[in-house]
Amino acid sequence: NGNNITDDPIPITVYENGGNTVLFTFEIPFIDQEILEIGDLCFSPQVCVEQKNYRVTQPLPPNPNGYYFAWERCCRNEIITNVQDPGDWGMVFTFSMPDPLLQNSSPVFDEYPARAYFCSDATNNLSFTAFDADGDSLVYSLDDPRTGAASINNITPPIASPAPYMAVPWETGFNSGNMVGGSPAMAIDPISGNLTASPDILGVYVFAIKVEEYRNGVKIGEVRRELQFDTFICPEDNPSAITWDEDSPETYTIEPNKPFCIDVLVEDVDLGDTLFLFANSSILDTAFFPQAAFLPVDSINDGDISSEFCWVPNCDNISPVPYEIVIQAFSSGCADSTIAVSDSFNIIVELPEDNPTEMVFPFDQEEVYVMNGEQHCFDLILQDPDCYDTLTFKVDTTQYIFSTSPSPGSFEPIPPSLFGSFAEFCWIPVCEDVNEPGEVHELNFFVESKKCSVTNVYNYPFTVQIIPETDGSLALPNIFTPDDDMSNPYFKAHENLTDFLSPDFCIDNFSLTIFNRWGTKVFESNDKFFEWDGTFQDSEQECAPGVYYYIISYDVFDRSESYRGDLTLIR
Repeated sequence: NGNNITDDPIPITVYENGGNTVLFTFEIPFIDQEILEIGDLCFSPQVCVEQKNYRVTQPLPPNPNGYYFAWERCCRNEIITNVQDPGDWGMVFTFSMPDPLLQNSSPVFDEYPARAYFCSDATNNLSFTAFDADGDSLVYSLDDPRTGAASINNITPPIASPAPYMAVPWETGFNSGNMVGGSPAMAIDPISGNLTASPDILGVYVFAIKVEEYRNGVKIGEVRRELQFDTFICPEDNPSAITWDEDSPETYTIEPNKPFCIDVLVEDVDLGDTLFLFANSSILDTAFFPQAAFLPVDSINDGDISSEFCWVPNCDNISPVPYEIVIQAFSSGCADSTIAVSDSFNIIVELPEDNPTEMVFPFDQEEVYVMNGEQHCFDLILQDPDCYDTLTFKVDTTQYIFSTSPSPGSFEPIPPSLFGSFAEFCWIPVCEDVNEPGEVHELNFFVESKKCSVTNVYNYPFTVQIIPETDGSLALPNIFTPDDDMSNPYFKAHENLTDFLSPDFCIDNFSLTIFNRWGTKVFESNDKFFEWDGTFQDSEQECAPGVYYYIISYDVFDRSESYRGDLTLIR
C-alpha cells in the first residue's frame, strides 16, 4: 500500500525441520536499501520496487534433522488481484536447511529481475534460476503465497508461528494451478527455472517460486521467493523469422563420417529486442553418440543473430527414420513481452552410391620390361572421390608373376587409408619369364573401398611383357692372339653377350668343339662362359699358329642354334 517498512531489526524464529517447538530466536539488523530499476531503455513501467537488505552471522549448533527459519509480517497490498481481501493477510518468509554439519550452501536466486512485470495478452518468459555452490540438484516449482500469524493487530510477531503455513485464499477465477489467469496457465520448468505466464487481465498478481535442493536423491532443503507483479498493456512486438542454410529445406540427406554444418539465422525487424536462439533434438542430448553441436546464443538485436549446427554422424546412426531438429527463437521486446517461434528440419543418414576408386598412375596399363637382370618397379596411385571411404590396396597373388615365376614379384601397399592409396610393384624377371611373341603376363590389382558395413571392390588389370635385349644369336671373333701382351688373349663367346643378356644368357645345352686343320680335337667345353687360351685341352702345350675350326650348338628361347666357323690363332 506504499507504506514504508522501517523494521530494524527483524526477528527470526528457528524450528527443527518437521517440528513445531521453538529452538531459539535471533535478530537480523538492517544494512541498507535501494530502489531497483525495473524495465530497460525501451520500456520503463510505472512500478516501484524497494529492496531492503538485512544481514547477520549466526552460529548454529548441529542438528541431525536440520532447521527451518521464519519471519512474519503484515500486511499485503490491498490492490492485489488474485487474492481475496489481500489487505487482511500477512506474509511469512521461510526456508529450510539441513544439519550444519552437512557443510551445505543453500541455493541463491539470481538478482531480482529487471523485467519484474507482466505484459497482458502476451507470453511472458522470465528466468528464476538459482545457483548452488555445492552442485546439488535443484528442482523448481510454483508455490502458493503463504500467511501465518501476522495480522493488522500483530504486524510483526516476535515469535513466528510454526509450519505448515496456510496458503492465502485465492480470488475467484484463480487457484494454485492458474495463479495469474490467461492461457496457458503460468508454469515453471522444473529443471531450468524458466517461468512462462500469459495473464489476460490487467492487475497485480502474487505468486511464489520454490527451489528444492537434493543431494544423492535426498531432499536436504528448500528456499522460496515470493513476488508481486503488475500487469501492463505492452507495445506490440513482431515475431522473429528463423532460417537456415540458403533455402531452408525441410530434410537433409547426409552420409556418415562426413561433417554436416549449417548456419541457423534469426532475424527480427524490431531493433533493440533481445533475441534468444536454441535448438532441441535427441542428437543434441549428451547421452547421444556422437552428439551434435549447437551453441545457444542471446544478444541485443542489431538485425539478426546466428549460430552453427554441426554433426558428424557415424555408421551406427544410419537410419531411414529422420532425426528432427527443432529450432526455437525468443524475441523479448521493449515492452518486455516475449514472442516464441519455432521451426524444424530433418536429417536422414544414409550411405550414398559409391563412386569408383580411380587409378591415377600409371596412365598406361601395359608394361614392357627388358630382361636384363635388373629390378623393374612402378608405382600405383589410387584416388577416391568419396574421401571418407577406407581403401585397402591388394593384388592377385595367384597369378604367374607371384605364384609361378622362379623370381616372384613384390607388392608393397600402404596400410588401409582414406582419400587415396599408394603401392609399389617390383620384379626382377629371369629367362623363364620371357614371353613368346604375342603373349603377356597378367597382373590384377584391386582395391576394397569400404564405408560402414558396405565394401565395394574395383579391379585394375595390367599386362607385363618380358622381352630379351637380343635374340640369342652370336657374333664370334675370327682371330685371337694368346701372347703376353694381354690383347685379345682368348677365344670366347660370352664377351659378345655380356652387354645384352643377364649372366646366364638364357642359354641351355651349350656345346663347343675346336679342331685343328687335320681334324684333331684340341678343345671342347659345355660351359657357355668358356675361354680358350690356345693350348691343347687339359695341358699347357701351346697350339701352333694357324687356322682352327669350331662347332657351337645351344638352345635359347625355345629354339636351337648352331655355328660352324674358322678361327685364326696368331702368336
